[in-house]
Amino acid sequence: MDFKKIRLIIAIVIAVVAVISAVRKNNQRERELEAAGVTEEENRVKMEDVMQSYYKMVGLDGFAISQLAPYGRVMIYGKVFQACCEDCVVEKGDTIEVIGVNERTLIVKKLEGNLYDDEGENDLPETEDTDKDIVEEI
Repeated sequence: MDFKKIRLIIAIVIAVVAVISAVRKNNQRERELEAAGVTEEENRVKMEDVMQSYYKMVGLDGFAISQLAPYGRVMIYGKVFQACCEDCVVEKGDTIEVIGVNERTLIVKKLEGNLYDDEGENDLPETEDTDKDIVEEI
């Protein structure tokens, strides 16, 4: 066999494996939705509700509970969310404002101020690291 035939066979095998993987992933998702008693349409509507809730957060202030360089975690109204600040590093305790959303990641900008006092004492509250139930909270 020459080199071109071998390359063609390898490309075909890779394509077949990719198709099989995609079909399995789709079947697994359908089984999970069925087990939860949710239709694909109900799931789509729920996800749209979640995304609309995230967009309602634009303009809200919060603070970083970890360093954002550029990704980290922020707290807004007692709930923790994944966030990104692409134009600067946000230190733990810095105040932030939500300026956008990218899927389930809040895009934030750094504001003036930090929740640490002058002695370095931590005024950050203890939190549960979750962003569940945002639809009910917003």
